[in-house]
Amino acid sequence: MIELCEKYLPNHSQGAFHHEKAHIVIDDGAKFVRETGEKFDVIICDSTDPIGPGEVLFDTPFYSDCLNCLGEGGLFVSQNGVPTIQADELNESHAKLSSVFPEVHHFVAPIPTYVGGFMVFSLSSNRKVTKKPSRKLSIENLKYYTEELHRASFALPRYISP
Repeated sequence: MIELCEKYLPNHSQGAFHHEKAHIVIDDGAKFVRETGEKFDVIICDSTDPIGPGEVLFDTPFYSDCLNCLGEGGLFVSQNGVPTIQADELNESHAKLSSVFPEVHHFVAPIPTYVGGFMVFSLSSNRKVTKKPSRKLSIENLKYYTEELHRASFALPRYISP
């Protein structure tokens, strides 16, 4: 998939797959975080829905293994579904994440290819998380993202709040 994206969508990644700080693992994610001794600043779990083979990526042991893989102040980001049709997914994920991570927040982002247009993501950490960017970002060339949008993404409507 990475090779196809680089070939046919080169402007999307702009070389990110080959960045010196990127550590891309194409493997069984649950097995990897359970067995690795490595520490990471950020773990992004872009998983399928919590059914079938992907169900393990939404369970307490996986979240615990991810916490163990984070360095001090590390962040774990995971998707929690489309809130208008998968509210139970968010509530279940929140309960499990909160039983493992000392800090759990949720934010929304527009994903127009999904029914409902928005998805909810979790931002979990082993330390206090500020909801504003921690350092000045180079965002002048971005079409969508702004620091204000970043902060506003954490303001959830009542029907989304777990």
